Amino acid sequence: MVYFGQRKTDSKYLALAALAGEERRFAFYFVREPACAAKHGVEMKSVAFLTNFEGEGARVFKWPGGADAAAMAAWYEPEMIPPLAEFEEDIGRSMRRSRLPAVILFRPEDDEFEDYAFLYKRAAVANRGKAIFVWSTDGGDGAELAAHMRVTGGYRDETAPTYPSIRVVWIYRQARYLSYIAPKDHTVASITELVDSVLAGTAKLFLPSENRPSRRAPAPPGAVWRVVGHTHPEDTSSDTVDMLLFWHAPGCPHCQAYHPEFSALARRLRAYPMLRFGAIDAKANAVAGADVDRWPLLRFHARGGAAGAAGVPVAGDAREEPAVLQWLLDNSPALKDAGLTSIADLDAANAILEAEEAKVAAEKAAAASE
Repeated sequence: MVYFGQRKTDSKYLALAALAGEERRFAFYFVREPACAAKHGVEMKSVAFLTNFEGEGARVFKWPGGADAAAMAAWYEPEMIPPLAEFEEDIGRSMRRSRLPAVILFRPEDDEFEDYAFLYKRAAVANRGKAIFVWSTDGGDGAELAAHMRVTGGYRDETAPTYPSIRVVWIYRQARYLSYIAPKDHTVASITELVDSVLAGTAKLFLPSENRPSRRAPAPPGAVWRVVGHTHPEDTSSDTVDMLLFWHAPGCPHCQAYHPEFSALARRLRAYPMLRFGAIDAKANAVAGADVDRWPLLRFHARGGAAGAAGVPVAGDAREEPAVLQWLLDNSPALKDAGLTSIADLDAANAILEAEEAKVAAEKAAAASE
């Protein structure tokens, strides 16, 4: 990074000096000679960022703004990254600070000279300035990145290549994408098409999901359905059934404490099958539009799907059974259609149901003992 000017009291120089006190990834220079500025195509009293990366040669970027150190730092961040780099801590920092998507080739280190690795490098040069291009293994500095992009660990999309594979993360938009084409089958044009679709917002988001649960046998009355990312749209947009969905996470003590209460509530309303209860692991499953940033969380989806993926908050986000139950009585079309209007009516109906269940159980026991 160079300041071309005569005095160190100039405002742009002072902004650059403030950056130099914090930035350790490249050098800073102060140049007084107008001839040197002219050689690089810039005028005096200006800031320029000079790079000379393999595959693209020397480049000069002139800072277009004023004496703003923070704005300068955001401006040069994408330009200081090589056309293609191995993922490591500094590159990760640039990925977080830049507003560009990052394209990642996950590959074994020994594949450096494979044809697909060379082609990926050509694609990186061809798409310079549109995205950050890196490659990474699934270990070392790249282990956390590989887990985040579901190269390792569970909940992978088994229809996409895993390792090696090409994936995209756009931290600025909190979005992840997969390429469903194996790296060896890609071309520069197809990788460019992937980048362009991400930038245009037409690429399919990668939303991790557990595998679909088996639902061959009907769930018993009062059961809590297991919902996953793949089934969430159909589970929450039925034309006939309401859904109360419990978002939880492994290791969350509040979630663990609430599980028995939620199951008890489902059992208490087991006589009303048009109101279904479901639970979804918020860490293992992502749902576009659900916007779940905390848990435990209850969301209600009335039949017809009008609430969308996000659902409707329940009882002001209370979880105590009386509050949730009263809210359901007031808001569930399924319970209203069944004529259930009060907790007293529910308790009376359950007393009759429990007597019938006890009678059936006794008859079965008697038959088994004969």
